Amino acid sequence: MPALAKSIYLAFKKPKLQQQVSFLNGFDKARSLLMRLAEKSPHTLFSIYTAAAMKAEKKKMKITAIAPPQAQMLLAPFERLFDDVIEVAETPKYGSREFKYLKEYLDKKGFDVFCDLDYNPLSELAVLSKAKLRIAYFNEGLYPFFNILFRGSADENLLERFTLITRLLSGKIKIEQTMPKPKIEQTRVSDWLKRHGIFKNKSFVISSIALDMESLKGMRVIPPQAWKDESDKLKAALFTSAAYYVGGLDRGFEMSYLMGTPSVLVIPEKEKDPGLPPSPFVKSVIRSSHPSPDLIEGAISGKKQ
Repeated sequence: MPALAKSIYLAFKKPKLQQQVSFLNGFDKARSLLMRLAEKSPHTLFSIYTAAAMKAEKKKMKITAIAPPQAQMLLAPFERLFDDVIEVAETPKYGSREFKYLKEYLDKKGFDVFCDLDYNPLSELAVLSKAKLRIAYFNEGLYPFFNILFRGSADENLLERFTLITRLLSGKIKIEQTMPKPKIEQTRVSDWLKRHGIFKNKSFVISSIALDMESLKGMRVIPPQAWKDESDKLKAALFTSAAYYVGGLDRGFEMSYLMGTPSVLVIPEKEKDPGLPPSPFVKSVIRSSHPSPDLIEGAISGKKQ
């Protein structure tokens, strides 16, 4: 029934959206952008980089982000990246509670541009946005709900995929992979570390998965249960201070990448290649569901897996 209701809704809206727009003229004059960040890790990470690049290119443009669950953890250190953030607890599909909330929000707001950076763009959100320019990566059935559709190459990595939109919108060939300077609560994290027996100048490893070890190459391991319920700003400070991150392709990895902390990624053998770009922040990738302590220590030492 929800699928049928969505089809009827989109069919009713479709004729009103089938109009030609001047892309370049429309974007140059745009002053407000609604951007839906990609939902799944590590795609959320690179959609944030795209937002940062867009902000750098269009300094006067006001950007509002639709942020997926737990993404606020990533945005907390970058207070000035977005002018407003709408947090959603689930995918805002047609008929969902989040969709109804966004409808109420967008009925009061007007946006010149809507950009959906998720791998599964939502046509119903493009309709709600009422934006003249509605941008997404190409997928069957998106036009005319999205009237600007980009196609990437089959072998592009995640960073290339997400910066493609920024390059084409800005007209620049090279887009810098930079973020605003994060705001870090260093005093607060020092107090937290002391309470957990980690004193000044002592290196530690932060992990998002259960490890059968309390220390790693002489460094204390902070397990996920010790930090996951802390505030988002404290998490950012912990990831900034850590010597390494060990874990999967989750919000912890995305945070470590944003904070410039080297990661040892643990990815199950059967999971497909995530398409990560070459980066000094990814020290090693272990293809295993349950890596041994020796394997993890070897990865930190730089031994090939």
